Amino acid sequence: MLRRLLAARGVRVSLYVVAFLAVAGMVLSFVRSGPAGPAVTVTVETSAHGYAIPADFAGLSFESGSERPNNAGTSGYFFSPSNRQLVTLFENLGIHSLRMGGGSVDGEVPAGLTPDGYTGVDNLFAFAQLTGLRVIYSLRLHDPKPPSRQYMPHLAADDALIAAHVWRYRSNLSAFAIGNEPDWNSYHRTDPSITNYPTYLADWRSFAQTIRKAEPGAQFVGPDTGAYTAFTYYQGGGVDPALRPGRAGCGQREGGHPAPPFPQVRVGSSGDFPRRGRSNSQ
Repeated sequence: MLRRLLAARGVRVSLYVVAFLAVAGMVLSFVRSGPAGPAVTVTVETSAHGYAIPADFAGLSFESGSERPNNAGTSGYFFSPSNRQLVTLFENLGIHSLRMGGGSVDGEVPAGLTPDGYTGVDNLFAFAQLTGLRVIYSLRLHDPKPPSRQYMPHLAADDALIAAHVWRYRSNLSAFAIGNEPDWNSYHRTDPSITNYPTYLADWRSFAQTIRKAEPGAQFVGPDTGAYTAFTYYQGGGVDPALRPGRAGCGQREGGHPAPPFPQVRVGSSGDFPRRGRSNSQ
């Protein structure tokens, strides 16, 4: 009867919705007709206020490969003001935070060293400006040495140049992240400069200092973590205690992305801007 009545008014209702409303009505009827329980007092505290949920609290994470043209079957650039469907989707979802990173940030040639230069970065931040996004932008840390094709002899300097370009869009930039999921065993087997947490931290700080010399105002978050399980790297077996939640600089939000801010890197004067190094990887 309810479905017919709503249909007559031009409202489309599925049988599932009608069934749910019918069951809900029966439950409410039973509750009302049942014996009265003890009185319950509800007090609303109006004098104290909790933390406000920021507009960019909810966000999405995408692989850095999404900046590349024609990536994963996409025609042109995925993040672009001209991708009206994606613009509408982000606006309808109310998404205001975007993390660019993932495994591809440590496995692909960074933006600026590819044939299209910084076009992908420019499109990304034009998209961010149009949709009101703030971006966590990841830079590469993983650097396997020769004879690996992924070897980049001046990776930290290249990262600094990329960061300098991204800094132009700092009004839509939340922070930089360096590397991705360094707690995985595979990370330490292929990058000889990182064999455990202390060497990772030293390498991370070195990269952060180089980036800060290019842009003293740069802020960092991370590291993003893979998991707190026996699969993550620790010479003593199991999980490195330094990587467990609650330890400075390696905490984790639900799902592992992103972690709370890494310890601040103390850098003095801006110093000499590192000269751009060319990569063997193309």
